[in-house]
This record gives sequence, structure tokens and C-alpha cells, in this order.
Amino acid sequence: ILVLYSLICTLLIGNSWDLNSHILLGKSVLNYLLSFGIINNDNYTHYREFYSPSYWTIVYFFIQMFPQKYTFLIFKLFNLVIGWLALIGFYKLNKELFNKKIATISFLLLYFHPIFFGHLAINPKDIVLATSHIWVFYLILEYFRKLCQTR
Repeated sequence: ILVLYSLICTLLIGNSWDLNSHILLGKSVLNYLLSFGIINNDNYTHYREFYSPSYWTIVYFFIQMFPQKYTFLIFKLFNLVIGWLALIGFYKLNKELFNKKIATISFLLLYFHPIFFGHLAINPKDIVLATSHIWVFYLILEYFRKLCQTR
């Protein structure tokens, strides 16, 4: 039921205003990488020095496997997978820090918070950053827990 709800939210929420420019940025960087640095199209690579375009490059790579008319739909589904990874990591982190009951409650609170799926559609850069922070923090906790168990 939760997966179906997230799919419906993903399909109903519109595109962000700068999505097309980010996809063009991913296209430009992917062309640059696949040409081994020969093609340097700076038309769509502005602001590349302020944040990593690697996410947009990976998204553009996966978008190319589907028909062109499904570009934005595939992008939204790709972001949904990243969002679900954030939710799963959030659950595991809270389960490690607290207990299973608090982890379930916090998971459901984050899941049903309207800003989660809205922000996922409006500013997909942030959900990737949140997902990576959650998983890095969780893996660091796991590392220290296992390190303390071996001593």
C-alpha cells in the first residue's frame, strides 16, 4: 500500500521548473565522459563547479534506455527509488539509535509528511544528499558497533 501511494504521489506531482536544464547538464557531462574529454560543450555545464553533476549524468544515462517521451516519468521513478532508499536508511538508523517501535513511527511520520514527496519532485538534488547522509551516518554507527564488539 505504501509503495502504491508513493507511485501515485510521484506521478501526480508536477515537474520542477529547472528539471530540463539539469537533464541537459547530465547530457553534456555524459557526452564529455563518453568522448574521453574531447567534446566539451559548455552550453549546459554552467554551475558545474558549485555541485557535482554526477547524479544528473547517471540519471541521463538511465533515461536513454527508454523512449524519449518517458523522460520525465523515468526521472521521477528514479528519484522515487532514491527517496525509498532514504526512507529505508532512516528506518534502519532510528532502529539502531532507538528501537523498532520508534523507528516505525518515525518512518511513517516522514513517509506521510507532504513535504517529503513534494520536495522529492521539486528539488531532487536534496533527496540524494539526504540519502547519502543517512546511509553514511548509519554505516559509521555500524562500523563503530562492530569495532566495539571485537574488542
